[in-house]
Amino acid sequence: MKNFAPLILMLALFSTGCASLNNQATEFRTPADISVRVSNGQFDAVELEASETLLWQKSELVGIISIIKTNTHFQTAIEEVKRGFKENIQSSEETRKLDLPEGVFGFSSSMGGFTTAFIASEDIDESWIKISVRDSFFDEVLSSISAD
Repeated sequence: MKNFAPLILMLALFSTGCASLNNQATEFRTPADISVRVSNGQFDAVELEASETLLWQKSELVGIISIIKTNTHFQTAIEEVKRGFKENIQSSEETRKLDLPEGVFGFSSSMGGFTTAFIASEDIDESWIKISVRDSFFDEVLSSISAD
């Protein structure tokens, strides 16, 4: 009986450890000096493209994280995203300024069951990010955004 106690304890620890894997999050670090975390339960496959990362769940696209090169008409990425915010707010009621860490500016817009965030860091002028995910977990993603 004494030999079974450690075995039962190990099995209990192993099973609870495995059960919590879906509650963990994967951190995506971008060249725009911005990181975002997405719960592992929200996707089961990652597809890497040249300038974007696609997140899939059961063969259905659930999110995209894109790196956008700053347009040459703008001196900084923040300037470009702020201009996009001004233009977007005039044409869409679903546009909102995001509450982000100091030095980071962004806004979001919702359409077709997805919310897309446009985010720039004042530390990086060359690029900014666009994150588009299902509405159902946008707030979770938004709360995880950090400036590196």
